[in-house]
Amino acid sequence: MPESFEPWSADILVGGHPCLDLVNTRGGPTKARDLDRLTGYDVALAWAQATGLITAGEATELARSSETQQRAALTRLRRFRDSLYTVLTGMVDQRVPEPAPWKAVQDTLRKAHAKAILWPDGLRLQWLVPVKGAGPDTPRLRAALAAQELLTGEEVTRIRSCERCSWLYIDRSRGKPRRWCSMAICGNRAKAERHYRRKTAV
Repeated sequence: MPESFEPWSADILVGGHPCLDLVNTRGGPTKARDLDRLTGYDVALAWAQATGLITAGEATELARSSETQQRAALTRLRRFRDSLYTVLTGMVDQRVPEPAPWKAVQDTLRKAHAKAILWPDGLRLQWLVPVKGAGPDTPRLRAALAAQELLTGEEVTRIRSCERCSWLYIDRSRGKPRRWCSMAICGNRAKAERHYRRKTAV
């Protein structure tokens, strides 16, 4: 049940956008992306709920799917995440997207739109992937629509890569740009390292 899902705290969800928080589910305190936080489908549902991609009720419904369906959906979500990360980092570095991950992202977007319906959101309409149509793939397909929104919007030029780790974030700061995904995580670690180097250099 969703109540047992691993919590996702604010110091982990630092991307400023659901699809950036998705790519940040991989990677640790260094540039090496050697830590995967999506350790199970239940954890993925908790992540999707924490980022607003699904509701608590939808998480409960999706948790009832079979283990086989959940494992397959988790594998597809991880693959989409890694392809999206490659595309986004290429854009940050102003490189031409690599063909394979770029195609993978586009293919997932097409699948998302094939399942999506127009749904009222206040005074406007938005594309929404219904749970009944997408099943266990709902988090992935909704993340794909969120990625499209970011990739085609103005804030795509504000995406930055942390100087210390591999995480991405939207820099909405004014004046001096952000250097870290989070001051509480990488910023403080960098300060501690500088302090240590100064101390040992004396």
